[in-house]
Amino acid sequence: MLENYSPFNRFGFVKGKCSEYFLLILLTAFFISIAGLLSWVNSLLVSVVILSGIVHWHQKSRPIPQSVKHYYAISVVFFLYLCFTVFMYEPLVFFENRFEPFRYLVLWWLVFYFFLNWFDDEALLFKALVVSGFFLFVWVVLVLIEQPHRSRGLLEDPIQRGNLAMLLGIMSLVAFFYFKRGWRFLALVAFLSGVVLSILSESRGGWLALIISVITILLVLRRLDDKDFKLGVGLILIFGSIFLLFLEQTPVPSRLERAWLDISTYFSGENLNTSLGARFEMWKVALLAFIEKPVFGWGFDSFNAVYNHYFEAHEAIKPSKASGWGQPHNDYLQFLVETGVIGFGLLMIFLLYPLKVYFNALILGLKQNQRRLVFVALLGIVMLECLLEFMLSDRNFTFRHTLYFFVTVNVMCLMFIARIKNESSEARLEKTDI
Repeated sequence: MLENYSPFNRFGFVKGKCSEYFLLILLTAFFISIAGLLSWVNSLLVSVVILSGIVHWHQKSRPIPQSVKHYYAISVVFFLYLCFTVFMYEPLVFFENRFEPFRYLVLWWLVFYFFLNWFDDEALLFKALVVSGFFLFVWVVLVLIEQPHRSRGLLEDPIQRGNLAMLLGIMSLVAFFYFKRGWRFLALVAFLSGVVLSILSESRGGWLALIISVITILLVLRRLDDKDFKLGVGLILIFGSIFLLFLEQTPVPSRLERAWLDISTYFSGENLNTSLGARFEMWKVALLAFIEKPVFGWGFDSFNAVYNHYFEAHEAIKPSKASGWGQPHNDYLQFLVETGVIGFGLLMIFLLYPLKVYFNALILGLKQNQRRLVFVALLGIVMLECLLEFMLSDRNFTFRHTLYFFVTVNVMCLMFIARIKNESSEARLEKTDI
């Protein structure tokens, strides 16, 4: 267990408790920096690696699960191909902000080896998510007091802020059912805070992700625990009723009405340059560009130039922004345009390999009635469901906070699944020996 491996034991910490608190604080700080879109997330990440490396020095290494090795190998191949698309288009892009999160992909082996690999109990991950959710609660209170306009002040970067808030909220709902007592109330507050902040941000993508994820959670609970399933249905009915009661006081109706108006005016030809209309134009250009260069694409971070090329050819409307449109508000189309079918294929492998592991673990956990295995797998599944949905309507995967969170939680879930499986196998062997 943790006390047998923890590098902190050399400093005399008893039974690993101090090391557990230290790890929880660091992981929570990292998640808060993600949820708050804080600019110092890179500095925190590097500091964690350096500190962890110093403390870890000369300590006994822990076995690395095969799934983590496979995932890192996929990420390295993905990174190298993205480098190829960078140098194919404009080498200096490698040093610019858009490529920054991908430069950090190679750092994740150190993040895992020196830091994430210390975590012996998946409960610390769930606790860190729940505590981070309280940051969302504070943020919601501040937004309600200040009432800033969308894209201003506390609601700056509303799409990313709303999506990450909803993601943390949904994962806190999984944590609610993971814990049997104590942390449940905190997890519920974190879930509600994430949902409310998503509504206040007026980011529509998170609302669909909530529906998909809640259905997934209930389907799993129905097979795992009848009491939790009934509790889940009860909570959804209660909070759903409250939401419907106050629906007219939320931005949801106006945002949905605006979306319908944008769609109707675009296809009628009355107004092409609305929020959704501009997206449709960008998606049209993206498909045209992909058809023109389907294999390797046009090069990383080339969409602005690509769109202007088609605008000058009178095949697209004029961008509403003076700087042009640097991305098509759809990660899948952006990878098709800029990296071709090869890059898109690597992206999907990078996304779907963990999902395959999670589904297999979920099936095994339900079959053997292993709650820990089920909830770790479910946590990974709902995270991926959310991300795959977010990527349909805006830039999320190439947004550094989202990518850092995605890779960190993926690696931890893969690690915990492997350890829980090993513990279960060892327990069965011991029973056989007896």
